[in-house]
Order: sequence, then C-alpha cells, then structure tokens
Amino acid sequence: METPVVYSLVPANQDSPILHQGLTLLDQDVQDMNATKPATDHRSRIQCGLIVILLIPLGLATRMFDWLPEFIRDHAGDALWAALIYWGIALVFPKLSIRTLVIGSLAFSFAIELSQLSSHPALLEARANRFGALVLGHGFLWVDLIRYTLGVATAACVDLLLAKHRTSRPPMVDPSDR
Repeated sequence: METPVVYSLVPANQDSPILHQGLTLLDQDVQDMNATKPATDHRSRIQCGLIVILLIPLGLATRMFDWLPEFIRDHAGDALWAALIYWGIALVFPKLSIRTLVIGSLAFSFAIELSQLSSHPALLEARANRFGALVLGHGFLWVDLIRYTLGVATAACVDLLLAKHRTSRPPMVDPSDR
C-alpha cells in the first residue's frame, strides 16, 4: 500500500498532538477506503467489446450517409474513432486506470494524425486501401487533434459513469446462504 504524503506547518522536531491526531485520522481514512473497495473494480471486457461493436458502425455511418447533418459528417467520425481507440485499449487491458487510457489513446491518436505529415512509401501504400485509409487517415488537420480529444474525453466520462455504477452496486448474495 502506498504511504500517503502529509504536509504540515508544524516543524518535524516538535511532537504535536494536533499533528498526531491528523495523521491518525488520515491513516483511518486510507484504511476505510481500502476496506470499501470492491473486489472487482475493473471494467468488464464484455462491456468494452459491446461498446467497440457499437462505435464501429456509428463511425462508418458518419462517412457513408449524406443525409446526416454536415456538422456530424465533418466532426463526429474522428471523435468516434478516438473513442474506439480508448475502448479498444480498455478491452485488451481492462484494469488500466482511466487516466492511463486517456493518455494512451490520445498518444496513439495523435501519433496517427502526425504520421499523416509523412510521405513514407510504406504509409502511402497502407493508405491506398480502404481499411488503411480508415485507420491511418489522409492529410494532417489540426482540428482532428481537437476532435480526438473530445472523443477520448467523452469515452472517459462514460467510463467514469460506468465505474461509479460498478462500485455502487450492492454485493451479490448467494441465495443458498439464506
């Protein structure tokens, strides 16, 4: 268990009852937090997989249907793509923290966008087919970085809401124990 850092205005060489009481309360809070942690506080791979399966057709729809509003056609696809990256990483690594998922998915998304500045033959060849073009994109746009950030932020908010739901559920009771 990680030891909490406590900052105090009381010099370290003075034995202060107030400082001692504060450290005792802090230690009790840490123990209480650990005692109330659920045994399985990580996300479900099934849930992540279902979200990935939902995001793929939604993202493709933004490129295929001309009847969608122009704003949706222009911006939603990139945001959904970045959210897909977030949930794809969560599917493979369900115990990662939300912060780590945000950093990882933004780093991946930004790296893909920055790779569009390169004219390396292997990247150009990969972008020549439909799948490669969908994954790697065409042409660098600064606004895509904003779209990716919004998509990942939305995915993280959904993940946070799902995490609150996971931790707020009462423990399951075995009917045979009654």
